[in-house]
Parts: sequence; C-alpha cells; structure tokens
Amino acid sequence: MDVYERPDVGLTLLEGPDRSHQNMAISHFPAMLLFSFLTSVVFGVISKDSPRDRLIYAAKSFGMFIGIALLLGWVMYSFPR
Repeated sequence: MDVYERPDVGLTLLEGPDRSHQNMAISHFPAMLLFSFLTSVVFGVISKDSPRDRLIYAAKSFGMFIGIALLLGWVMYSFPR
C-alpha cells in the first residue's frame, strides 16, 4: 500500500488494495429515491402549516418526483446512446 501525505492541506491519500473498503458507491435509482425523499420532506415542511397538510404535500411531491423521473427515463431510453 502506498501512502501519500499532504500535511499542508491535512490530507492522506491511500492507494492499493486496502483502499477498496473506503469507496462508497450508490447507483442512480437509490440516489434518486434519497434525493426525492429529502427534497419532498423539505418542501412539505416549508410549504404547509399543519402536520397533516405537510405529510400529504410531501407524499404528493415524492410521488411526482419519482413518476416524472421514471417517465423521463423511459422517454430517454428510446434515444440512441
């Protein structure tokens, strides 16, 4: 394992086989779900007054995020790569 230290910026870079456990990879679909959920929660909190209205608005916006993303993915699938 090679270690490169940059004390001027407080950084240590690891290279080699021991670095594989440090990678955090998330695919597109879970990233979309996470973004949609967090954004919907924020929209619900800042947009409505009562907790019931917040929950309904957040659920609707989450559904719209996912539905539109899936629809756009389906439309873009027909285009050549």
